[in-house]
Amino acid sequence: MALPRFIVSTAVGAFLLFAGVLVYHFVLEGSGAVLVLITLAAIYVANRAGKSLWCGLASFIAFYVAAILYTAITGGGDGVQSLVEVLIYQGLSVIAATAFIAFATKDKEEA
Repeated sequence: MALPRFIVSTAVGAFLLFAGVLVYHFVLEGSGAVLVLITLAAIYVANRAGKSLWCGLASFIAFYVAAILYTAITGGGDGVQSLVEVLIYQGLSVIAATAFIAFATKDKEEA
């Protein structure tokens, strides 16, 4: 996999994760199912753009680091607890989706 493709796919995935947080907080105000669906869509797009299974996981890690740095720089505030909850939901969705796709493609490769 080429490094520029990995960087672009990671950035696109992180941007979509950020868009999911904005939709979660401002448009649908706490709809967890929509957050999970947007997160899974971000993982799918990142994996397809990067042509690698791990681009979605890298997108989440990049988004997680950016979110933590943002809260550290701005001093937190009232939204920190809800941001942590969103990051936990997104992290669990990303890990579960990546593991599921890994097992599904592993079985397909063995056959």
